[in-house]
Amino acid sequence: MTFVDAIKSGFKNCFKYSGRASRSEYWYFYLFGILVNFPIKLLEQVEHELVLILSIVLAILIFVPTISLQVRRYHDAGLSGKWFLLLILIGLGVWVVYFWFAEGASAYSSVYDFYPIVAITSIVCFLANFIISCRRSDPGDNKYGPNPLLAVSEELEEVYQENEVYPAESEPSEPKAKTDTEATLAEIEDMYKRSVITKTERDKLRKKALGLD
Repeated sequence: MTFVDAIKSGFKNCFKYSGRASRSEYWYFYLFGILVNFPIKLLEQVEHELVLILSIVLAILIFVPTISLQVRRYHDAGLSGKWFLLLILIGLGVWVVYFWFAEGASAYSSVYDFYPIVAITSIVCFLANFIISCRRSDPGDNKYGPNPLLAVSEELEEVYQENEVYPAESEPSEPKAKTDTEATLAEIEDMYKRSVITKTERDKLRKKALGLD
């Protein structure tokens, strides 16, 4: 999925918490959020009511699709979105509890001894979420839906259709047949390298393309 396609998909599915999202879709939209965050920070420096409202609106427009996209990324890795909710509750909850106890406490209060534990807990939750977000897609379908790379691009289906029709029905000239076959084989190999198809599916498609199946 391209950068632009990821942005379109993110906003289109901003309230969709079912289904799956590929790594490329997630990280491209995450990059988009970082880029948008720069002008938001600049706007916050301007002390004007309208500017403040605009910065809040932009932040919400990025935040809402990011949450749903994160849940679908967990689904794509074969995990429930509840794990994301759990990590968020723990990672942020420990700080809420810490500051709640620290408020009004003296400088020598024992509550400050828990700061390293709170910080480490928050970091562990962040790293866990990062690792899950980097996990490869479950090959094929899982209980949350079909592989998004196959569902969005439909490249695998196109290759099947081309190989089923050609060359028995089309019967093009020999030079064109050679060119089309080489292009199909290259496309199959590219999908295999990008983990769109498994090795077994690649071998089956190669046989079809070469007329051996």
